[in-house]
Amino acid sequence: MECTSSSITAAKAKLGCLATCLHFAYLTTQTTVRMGIILLLIGVVVVILGTIRLVIYHNKKKSYYTTEGIIVENRVDRYETISGGGYTHYYPVVQFTDKDGVLKELISSQYYEDRPGFDVGSKVKLLVNPQNSDRFTFDSKGEGYMLSILWIVIGIAAIIFSFVMPDK
Repeated sequence: MECTSSSITAAKAKLGCLATCLHFAYLTTQTTVRMGIILLLIGVVVVILGTIRLVIYHNKKKSYYTTEGIIVENRVDRYETISGGGYTHYYPVVQFTDKDGVLKELISSQYYEDRPGFDVGSKVKLLVNPQNSDRFTFDSKGEGYMLSILWIVIGIAAIIFSFVMPDK
């Protein structure tokens, strides 16, 4: 093989192309590793938050007492934004009798956006704090146990996926 300037230029071009491909493969691998680590961390955080939520709800179920209430009203708060739009929050007002036989009518701190969460007149299960019956929450297995378990499952899936992410 003869070394001419054109063959040297062709060889440099091939080496340059190979170097570019190797550099791209390296960067892609580094990006995949970083994405895997980020996904792992997100998964761990979601599992921890889901577990905390599950423990809090379980402790409320054990320590609070259950009673039935009725929705007597939905308080409406409208908020305007700078851009001229706005949004609406609906706060249920619930009436119930506490463990001492005192009739309570309280506004929930839990709100629903754009539409009421409960119809007026509907019966609801409540978890009431035995030390302070003004503190209560709606007893919803879906929002208590199921949502917490869903968070944990999504977190575990993210952790598993972070280990089996395909290498590029």
